[in-house]
Amino acid sequence: MTTELVLVILIFFAANLVNAITGFAGVLLAMPPTILLLGVDDAKVICTAAYQISCVILALMTWRQANFKETVRMAALMIPGLCAGVALYYTVNLDFLMLFYGILIVVVALRELFLPKRDRPLSRLAAVCILIGAGMMQGLFISGGALAVIYALQKFRGKEEFRASLTLLWVLLNTLMLGQEWAVGALTAGNVTQAAAVIPAALIGIWIGNKLMRRLSGAAFFRLAGILLLISGISCFFK
Repeated sequence: MTTELVLVILIFFAANLVNAITGFAGVLLAMPPTILLLGVDDAKVICTAAYQISCVILALMTWRQANFKETVRMAALMIPGLCAGVALYYTVNLDFLMLFYGILIVVVALRELFLPKRDRPLSRLAAVCILIGAGMMQGLFISGGALAVIYALQKFRGKEEFRASLTLLWVLLNTLMLGQEWAVGALTAGNVTQAAAVIPAALIGIWIGNKLMRRLSGAAFFRLAGILLLISGISCFFK
């Protein structure tokens, strides 16, 4: 087992712990350092496969708390963006996109941390643009949560509904991404083996995170989401 893979396993343990608490931030934290260690193509496959398993587990645990109507609405707007993001992945300079994405995440994080949620309702046009953009970032870097959370924080009531609804959304989108990666031959023996290696640590992270989630207040929960976005955005600058 290489040093890089050991570091990735530790990253996925921590990221899945966080994902079990927030329902969205795990990939945002795991993807940038995994890109640095293994390259963007393998990082994308490993993140998709590992988080599909973790999200399916969380969905089975929390689906009764989900807001199905809003989840379907989000998916309907994100899927076209996801298709556009996949197309861009093969045509646009990814270093530029990572820099742009990092700046975007930092802006979103600062907005969530310092502007009161209730004082800034989204217009319908803004919501549509945000969700399509989130779909594009999901197709590019499996990281649509940085934008999707702007919509989700306004639409979902409480941390339980927030986490459960986003988890169902990622199950759907990750299924589509895995199908696309399989279709283009991105799944290799190497990255599938690496994905399998991180899963045990990811499952432990889920278990611990689920325990911690019950102890967090709603205010602490949403503040944690903003802080994690900020960390994720800054990490994109080190690509």
